[in-house]
Amino acid sequence: MLIKLDYTNANRYINQLTNNYNFGWNKNWNLLKVNVPAYLGKGCLQIFSWQDFHFIRGNWQFDKPTQFLSNDNVGSNDLIDFRIAQNKSVQSSFLKKENIYEWDITRINGLRLFIPENKMKEKRHIRLYDEFEKYCNSFKGSVILDEIFSIQSTDSQNAMILESKFIEFTHYWLQFLNSNCQPHINVSDYHKRMINSAKDILDNNLSSTPNIKELARLVGLNTNDLKVLFKQMYQITIRQYIISKRMEKAKHLLLNTNMPVTEICHLVGYHNRGYFANTFYKYFNITPKQFRFNYIKNSF
Repeated sequence: MLIKLDYTNANRYINQLTNNYNFGWNKNWNLLKVNVPAYLGKGCLQIFSWQDFHFIRGNWQFDKPTQFLSNDNVGSNDLIDFRIAQNKSVQSSFLKKENIYEWDITRINGLRLFIPENKMKEKRHIRLYDEFEKYCNSFKGSVILDEIFSIQSTDSQNAMILESKFIEFTHYWLQFLNSNCQPHINVSDYHKRMINSAKDILDNNLSSTPNIKELARLVGLNTNDLKVLFKQMYQITIRQYIISKRMEKAKHLLLNTNMPVTEICHLVGYHNRGYFANTFYKYFNITPKQFRFNYIKNSF
């Protein structure tokens, strides 16, 4: 089967899906959910447009081999396309200097973003592609992508969270790009080994992490160098890193074990369940208990 659509204009893209291919749709918050018709397959797209930015979260499977071909030439409307699979592999027809948008879409679980070219301060296209790939695999980019992919695409109640994560991902991508165009502090191989050692210590001691002074002593650095170089290498402070790793581990345990929330709380380094629940809510916009309940309810 061939699906041929406009691609860089969100309104025309949606209209052609619904009018030409009988996709159903419903709107929640600022996201439009477009459902694959049952006679073609299963799954949906969640589409959000903000100013000149377009975001699409796709998770579907067609019953028959299906190709996508766009009516638009690559780069139409001065938009740069970015496609990200769940394994964080990236593609961009614009940055790869292809002429047409065309690929197999039989089974998709990924994101598509269109970002105005004038928002990209770095114009060397091959470098821009490399920088985006680095960002998606950086700690910050990777965490946000994991959060996006953990949101159940079948649940329209998650529209507000998904929208906020799209914006957050794009914000930090532009910040990452702009910061990478600035001179960086040179980090020697010796200091890289020390910072990597500090990261390993944190990763292996989430239930009882050392404080900054203790961590600096363990790796042989002064506290100021440890804090500055850690942020330089990972684009995140040590405190933010610890919280992020704890929350990711908590999410994993909630999804993959039957452990009580109180036990998970202690395993990720919190002694107060209420404080843990508040931190989890600030990080994921949902309580641990509700997160586990939603996952069970929406799994299919």
